[in-house]
Amino acid sequence: MKILFYLLVFIVFLPLAIRAQNTSPLCQACWVTATVDSSDTRCLVDAAAPVSNYYDDGTAENYFAWVVPGGMAAVKLSSVFDETINVYGGSVYVGDGSWPEGADFLGHDFRVYVLDDDGPDGYPGTILDSVTVTVNNYYWVEFEGLNVDISDGYYYLAIKQLESPPYCPPIGVDEDYPVHYKYYIKEVDSLNWSLSPYNNLMIRAYTCSVQEGGENRDLDSYKLAFIDGFNPCNGEGPEDGTMNILSTNAGFPYVDDWSSLPSGYYAYAVNMFCDSVTSEWTYSNVVSHLMDVEVTVNVTCPDGNTPDSLVVVLDGNDCIQDQYFEASSDSGTVIFPQVPIGTYDMTVTIPGDHSETYDSVYIVSDTVMNINLDYELSPPDNFTVNAISSIATWDSPAGDDTDPWQYNIFLDDSLIAQVTGTEFSYFIDCLVYGQEYTAGIQAVYDCGESDTVLYSFTSGYLFLPRLLTASSTYGTDEVLLQFLPPKNCDGDVPPGLTSFNFYRNGEFIGTMPYEIPGDDWIIYIDNNIIPGEFNYCVTALYDLTPYGFPGQTGESSVICDTVEVIYGFDLPFTEDWSTGSFDYHDWTTT
Repeated sequence: MKILFYLLVFIVFLPLAIRAQNTSPLCQACWVTATVDSSDTRCLVDAAAPVSNYYDDGTAENYFAWVVPGGMAAVKLSSVFDETINVYGGSVYVGDGSWPEGADFLGHDFRVYVLDDDGPDGYPGTILDSVTVTVNNYYWVEFEGLNVDISDGYYYLAIKQLESPPYCPPIGVDEDYPVHYKYYIKEVDSLNWSLSPYNNLMIRAYTCSVQEGGENRDLDSYKLAFIDGFNPCNGEGPEDGTMNILSTNAGFPYVDDWSSLPSGYYAYAVNMFCDSVTSEWTYSNVVSHLMDVEVTVNVTCPDGNTPDSLVVVLDGNDCIQDQYFEASSDSGTVIFPQVPIGTYDMTVTIPGDHSETYDSVYIVSDTVMNINLDYELSPPDNFTVNAISSIATWDSPAGDDTDPWQYNIFLDDSLIAQVTGTEFSYFIDCLVYGQEYTAGIQAVYDCGESDTVLYSFTSGYLFLPRLLTASSTYGTDEVLLQFLPPKNCDGDVPPGLTSFNFYRNGEFIGTMPYEIPGDDWIIYIDNNIIPGEFNYCVTALYDLTPYGFPGQTGESSVICDTVEVIYGFDLPFTEDWSTGSFDYHDWTTT
């Protein structure tokens, strides 16, 4: 069945004469931006045009279509100038309607996908966006409606066939050299992509640089207009103003000297000329002249101190709808040197801690705002100490916007450790068996410390053996356990140490007295072990009289190691009657 399928696909690739075609890309500036300099005497205007990203030469020698709907074809593309781009549309060459025979695809649809290159071996993977396209013309079918930013290398533009011939549009194939091996197919009902046997499929992506200063301006023929005579405070936009042509093809970025202009609101616009076609105007953001004020924001934390880091954002919501951003790393103060008069929504954020929004802040003159934050710095959750192992554990604080960068750990009101915000356990060393302690923990944020969470417990910690290793010599059934005796925080063997218990896979297997005082290695051998992997653990046993509990004994927590026991003969083995003896494979009888 698969052979038949490919045979049908092969048959549709018959050379065909192609008529003249219109290959014009979309003709519209992607964006226009206006930025006022710090002296408010000049405005920097920048703009970018679309880039058509493709490999074909614009002429089809062949066509491609699936016999049944559901198949896909894709081209692998990347940012032309290694910068962040936005994929917003593209085009597919479908020919002049003479193929396939009886073609009737006008008014019919195909589906376009933008795919990430995160599939196996960099093949097409995650769907980033898609759009359904209706074919209303022959030759190049252009489409928009996609919106994907690409900043990490390659992406795929894929076409999915939704109907069978003759109702599906074909894809043109450029069979001239050079050949670009960047095309992929996905068969109907298949889960996997593969390299296409046919290259230079005529699929193109339309992209724009997403940042100012992007290199794909490519504005070869255009007009730049300065716009005045509108008031955004009355709901008017640049399209309601008066256009004044500044230049034609003067190049970007363009510096406009407006030092002699009266105070007011202004904007800019660009239209392009492409193959005798004039585009619509693309408008810039609204900027103000001689209407800026300075805004200072002072922020204090709930504890009265200044935050270690601070971000303040002003979102214009009436005359100017731009966003203004300032940050501080240590002072608790941010200064906006140039903010147009107007009403703003202000957001104050302590990163990882807290965020507050103040709606409709009216700014009409130089302004100083003092903000005293009042919120709870969330403490860690579920703080506890295991009295036997002496390990403290906790969970990250509950609540939104809580992300401490550090935890402070206390024992009886003394700070004993500081760990990172990604750690959730800590071993409290040097505790005395039977003594009561109170441990504490607090979360540390950029805006201060949380309340301290306390946990009281009676220590059951006994120092455990050290440096356990479990080993087995290949071909033997013995496991050798080797370790050192416990040491307390003074570097001595703890008082009351009497013996050691041994466990295999959690089951008790024996004990050994501590007979030779000192810090020498201690050896224990476990015999007659069948092949396999085993977990061995050792504990220390104590007479608790030195700790104030005469006549009682205690056992430390475990120290463990894993070993694999290997012996015997490899399987499969061969033995026939010619050996005449049980000695060949060391057979024994029982």
